[in-house]
Amino acid sequence: MQGNFRTYGTDRDAGNSVAMLTNTLPTPRSAATSPASTIPDPSSEMIEMWKKYRFVREGWLTAREAIMYVDLFFRNLSPLSPILLDYYSDHSNHPVLISSEPMLCTTILTVSSRYHVLHGEGGMLRSDDIHRRFWLYWKTLFMKVMYGEEAGSNTSIRAVGTIESLLLMTEWHPRALHFAPDVDGWDRDIMEQELGGLNGNIQGRRENNGSTEEVEGAARRSDRMSWMLLGSALSLAHELGVSDQRLQKRDISAESFTSDKQKRDAELVELRQSRPRRLLYVYINQLASRLGWTSMIPRIISDSAEQHFGSEAEKQWHNVMSRWISLTRLMKTASDMLFSPITTKQLLRSGNYVTSLEHFGHLLQDWLKEYASLTADKRLLDMLFIEFQFTRTCINSLSVQAVVDRAFKIPTQEQFLMTSVFERHSVDWGFIQEVVDGSRKILKKVIELDGDGLLRFCPVRILSRTISASILLLKATGLGTRIEQAQVSLELLDKLIFALRSDPVDELHLANRYASLLETHVKAFRKRFLRVGRSRSGEIASGDPRVDSENGLQQQEDGQFDVMRSSGNVANFGQMMTGEVVPDFGAGDMNMWAAGTEYGVFGDDWMCLPLDAFDPEVMDFGGSLGARGLDFFSME
Repeated sequence: MQGNFRTYGTDRDAGNSVAMLTNTLPTPRSAATSPASTIPDPSSEMIEMWKKYRFVREGWLTAREAIMYVDLFFRNLSPLSPILLDYYSDHSNHPVLISSEPMLCTTILTVSSRYHVLHGEGGMLRSDDIHRRFWLYWKTLFMKVMYGEEAGSNTSIRAVGTIESLLLMTEWHPRALHFAPDVDGWDRDIMEQELGGLNGNIQGRRENNGSTEEVEGAARRSDRMSWMLLGSALSLAHELGVSDQRLQKRDISAESFTSDKQKRDAELVELRQSRPRRLLYVYINQLASRLGWTSMIPRIISDSAEQHFGSEAEKQWHNVMSRWISLTRLMKTASDMLFSPITTKQLLRSGNYVTSLEHFGHLLQDWLKEYASLTADKRLLDMLFIEFQFTRTCINSLSVQAVVDRAFKIPTQEQFLMTSVFERHSVDWGFIQEVVDGSRKILKKVIELDGDGLLRFCPVRILSRTISASILLLKATGLGTRIEQAQVSLELLDKLIFALRSDPVDELHLANRYASLLETHVKAFRKRFLRVGRSRSGEIASGDPRVDSENGLQQQEDGQFDVMRSSGNVANFGQMMTGEVVPDFGAGDMNMWAAGTEYGVFGDDWMCLPLDAFDPEVMDFGGSLGARGLDFFSME
């Protein structure tokens, strides 16, 4: 099993050369794609300093291993998130990290020990044990924060570093999130006896849909934990006065310092205190919009004040965050306007959603032009690109719900095909192609990250975007598309499944679980995806136009698709084609369909899912922005 994981070397013999440590630290995949070509060699003074660290003295890990974990964190993980400066990546600043930042130091070691496996015999088991020990200590520090206590007489945990630590934990979760708590104080036996059969029915449903429930359960725990951590970070930010720009009035340029180091330290403190306000706004509102919850930061922050940047890196970070804040505002506005239980139904009933989606489409295009001018670390820009495509995809996903809603209003729905709705309401086609294109770009970027050896280290936030994109891509494709377009989407999903499995963090990571679930759904999708044969003259191509589910789009051993015809009857579909149109859909004709889709006349290479493959409850996005639920079409 150990061969499935990236391993990073460590030399536990203090007498060996320090260089042996870095020489046995392979880069992800290859040196050419690594964010850094080498890990800096720790000096003997640095090793001696880390030997004084409490948990090194207690034997949890060696000094070299502690330094390695910090170095690898700033090399592989931190560049994928805007939270931390690279101040502590410099070995000369490690004494400050150990002595003055207990919460941040513990967080870095907790996260890094999960994502990096020690080299040598028992390396995986030792990494697991180190991660578990640091996580338990992290929880102790967190409880001290909650109860207003301190970590020690000379060290404060009520500091900006703790806010950064809480944000980091929303990006990279501990392994313990996937386990039951150590002590469960709730005695369920009595309640289960009282409820009896009800619990049995619930348990039966869970067993029948075990893989979906397992992934959804992990995703829910992730969202809830992140929400609580963000709430705690916001409360501490209010306490420290770093949540409001109006409270930050210190002018360092007017102060006098006894040394350059004292001035640099003051500038660092000021810089770190200016960042949580923007970070909290983005992280809280992004999560609130995706889950359909009320934001803990209802007001809109402004960057209108004059900005002074001490370095080019600081300027680049500010520009990236400004674009991310504007994208968050757009997402929040869309969530409030389009994705609420009441307004969503009204928009779909009146058809006004079309105007709204066109409006947001123009705003998204304007944002993309500003993004193109950004200059920053490519890894951070890639994360922002995924955020943009996620916002674009989810906003336009309202059109998917509109098509399904119309279809379920048809009086006779048995074996009805979604393509029939397109033919009378082709205005949705453009929006649905936005969903398809945005989803594909997310998947392509994720596959590219895997090729660069970075997918393993991506924040959980990126995985949640990937999950939504893959679900929405299958939903949108199932409404109807040509064979070659379906093949492009399904091949991308196959590559995504391979990428999620190629370099897992561990067996419990959500990427591993979702890959298996997605593979099951893609196989079921291929089985139920039907060919709708129609000649250029407008008549059904085969004498009897049913397309049996056994003869749809099948995956062959070589990865290609074999499209076959059948001989049955698809109820309603033939009627829609010959003009016997259900009321409320209008007469229409094939010319309108051709103009709306840009594909020309409906031909023999058209594929779609039958209506009974869609669940109207799961397709309802009301109350949240994004794909709700994983069981999005029937696999029967």
